[in-house]
Amino acid sequence: MEYRDASGGAILASRRPARECLRDHIVNEIAPRVPATSWREADEVPLRYTTDIQTLVLCCLPHCTGDTTARDAVYVLECLHNSGHATTALQELGKHNPRWAKAQSADRLLYVGVAKNLLRRLNQHLNDPGGAGAHFTTVFPPIRILDVSWYRNHLLAGLAERMLARELRKRFEDDYVSQPG
Repeated sequence: MEYRDASGGAILASRRPARECLRDHIVNEIAPRVPATSWREADEVPLRYTTDIQTLVLCCLPHCTGDTTARDAVYVLECLHNSGHATTALQELGKHNPRWAKAQSADRLLYVGVAKNLLRRLNQHLNDPGGAGAHFTTVFPPIRILDVSWYRNHLLAGLAERMLARELRKRFEDDYVSQPG
């Protein structure tokens, strides 16, 4: 049994387990928003040459829903291929991740992450490689933000991050999906 809002859209309450409701939300609403096209086919790729905070804000604005109770973000980034990924990893991180060899043959490189402060985290990925940014985005720099979804707490966001990465791997079998958690 589900209880929907007056418009019949959003589910207000459900007797189904929370995990099942979240999985349905990821599969039916969040994952379909992630475009299947590569950055090469996109009309605009603002993070290709500019990664300042103003550009990050403009890239994030379309994903801000105005829901003030949702504080934690799950985001999907598309990253650039790096034919010298092993060398970059050794130079920047002091180690190499053998799983990244599979990334070279992938059509696209997707990174799914979670953040309490979305702008700060994106700034770390783009402007602090090898430091506070993720190892994957240090070696394969992000080029565009594909989607951001918002959750009420970090625990729920972490679960959604894992579910979304799993779903994207199913939907885009030719792409490489990295997810740190």
